[in-house]
Amino acid sequence: FPLPNVVLFPGVLLPLHIFEPRYCQMVSDAMDSDQLVTMVLLKPGPEDDYEGTPPVHDVGCLGQIIHHEPLPDGRSNLVLRGQYRVRIDSEEPSDRLYRTAHVVILQDEYPPGGPDAVAEDVEQVLDSMKEILTLVGRSADAKKIAAAGRVPPGRLCDLACHCLGFDSSLKQSLLAEQFVARRAETLLAWMQTLLKTIERRINPKGQPPEFSMN
Repeated sequence: FPLPNVVLFPGVLLPLHIFEPRYCQMVSDAMDSDQLVTMVLLKPGPEDDYEGTPPVHDVGCLGQIIHHEPLPDGRSNLVLRGQYRVRIDSEEPSDRLYRTAHVVILQDEYPPGGPDAVAEDVEQVLDSMKEILTLVGRSADAKKIAAAGRVPPGRLCDLACHCLGFDSSLKQSLLAEQFVARRAETLLAWMQTLLKTIERRINPKGQPPEFSMN
């Protein structure tokens, strides 16, 4: 399911309204089988090729349909839950209206020592998230972040990237990063830049700035 400006991460929920005939067919087929759909981001290019087979990034996210609301005219509302990073090995010929491909599941990779080896980076991610949420007037949410420390490090980075509203190109680069240590380092650099941007926007009276977050 290729879309512009939409990147799904493992562990994230994505609501979708399905109305194009090819994707209505795709959802119908998924509901009749394993309820799985792979989301991929379209590469920048001519918008007039959207109806064809425009190029897509080779790393996407396999999502499971956890809620499906069919509508009378064939459209539907659904919610996808990201399951796994996947790499497209090859697109496959099909008699269906939508595109199909063979994909390979990508597992998170850790340095020697496993998740404990990136514990320090995880703490920095949590601290930065708390600081950002506090600065934008979401102190109550900041207090809940401690619970995120129980989430596996790779998943935590994914959730942070999704919640902090980075643009789709940045999200795609993080989705494509299989090595958790590098994912955390990249995310921390972005978060520091975001913090500086927010701090510059805070007015002299100390009121929370206007800032859009997912």
